[in-house]
Amino acid sequence: MKNQTYPKHPEYLEHLASMIRIPTVSTSGYEAQYHMEAFHQLLETLYPTLWKTAEIQKIGRALLLRIKGVGEKKPILFVAHMDVVAAQGNWKYPPFSGTIAEDCIWGRGSLDMKGALCALLEAVEECLQQGMHFDRDLYLNLSCDEEIGGPTTKKIAQMLRKKKVRFEVVYDEGGTFVMNLLGKVRVRSAAVAIAEKGSAKVYLTARTHGGRAANPPKGTPIARLSDFVHYVEHHSVFKKRVPEEILLMYEKSAPYMKGIDRLLYGNRLFLKLFGRFYLEPSMLGTTIAFTLTEGGSAVNVIPEQAVITANVRVNSVESLKESLRKLEQIAKRMDIEVSCDGDGDAIKVTDIHCEGYRNLEVCIREVFGEIPVIPTMLNGGTDSKHYKKMTENIVRFSPIYISPEQGSGVHGENERLYADQMEQAVAYYRCLLGKYEKNRKR
Repeated sequence: MKNQTYPKHPEYLEHLASMIRIPTVSTSGYEAQYHMEAFHQLLETLYPTLWKTAEIQKIGRALLLRIKGVGEKKPILFVAHMDVVAAQGNWKYPPFSGTIAEDCIWGRGSLDMKGALCALLEAVEECLQQGMHFDRDLYLNLSCDEEIGGPTTKKIAQMLRKKKVRFEVVYDEGGTFVMNLLGKVRVRSAAVAIAEKGSAKVYLTARTHGGRAANPPKGTPIARLSDFVHYVEHHSVFKKRVPEEILLMYEKSAPYMKGIDRLLYGNRLFLKLFGRFYLEPSMLGTTIAFTLTEGGSAVNVIPEQAVITANVRVNSVESLKESLRKLEQIAKRMDIEVSCDGDGDAIKVTDIHCEGYRNLEVCIREVFGEIPVIPTMLNGGTDSKHYKKMTENIVRFSPIYISPEQGSGVHGENERLYADQMEQAVAYYRCLLGKYEKNRKR
């Protein structure tokens, strides 16, 4: 990726550096590093044409920008976030310095996702400066709290839904460039997430009348919860099947594989029959991770109540309701209550033949060359999930390459972006915006 040449537009790097220098940490406990108002002021300074042209609403500390288009086509939405996670550990360069060194720009948010945010805003600003008009309304949802689940984006989506707004396509982060996809695609490819797992908090509560530890009864709350965890982790509780999004991923990847892999992984029937025996469990259905425990106040007292919180991730194989029903059947035998927080159903799989996906695919190849564009499923969550009832098409891709040595830095130490990538990232967004230009020849 690095070409050792100074970029044609050094202002891209300077603008990104200035964004990194304003900490926007949304993590609880880091309020002193959450300077979102200053970040808003910076954006207004950097992108005056956009700020002059767009209708801007402030919801909480998030921003919703609407650029009025020409025509009655359904609008499109770009979702991006301004907040970052906390910067801990030992950094080569200070995490909020925006240092440009060693062919990289260093700092928290350079990859996730101020780099892509900067590229998007640069592209919009340039298009507006050149007098471009869009064939529909263009919305930008700039989130202030994506890293903690996006509660403000949820409010924005609810507000727009009440106004009967529906989007032709929603573009968000999620996919990226990948080397050695699936361990079998030997060339660099663009992994575009067309599906996203749903996520829900599930609370498992066991109760009793308490008692003294000196004379312990059987089946205390902690013991019953331990039995539940052990059972679920050692049995196939949820439905296992290769979903459509995984079949598509292998189908589109197979032409770039070699030998027997190319033959087998390109065969849908083979994957449907045998894929569940060797593919990653997270690809095949609901997963559950037990993440929090609560119960007990003293070492010599049996608690009257103990609670385990689990993170349940659901893909298109079965609904959250179906997954919960299976957990409840097991819990009932152990006298455990099950409750749930969140609408955790999987987001509908986007049709790769829709206009939004095709436009993205064309722009990737125009800007980055004839590389494989592979549809994938996202195990993590994005803010676009809040728009799942307002569009049929959500496409998740960030035009930023993350090398193996950078991977741990996305939320860890020494996060950095290769300096020469900003040129192509801006060009990608300019290309994508151009697909919605009023006078574009179809």
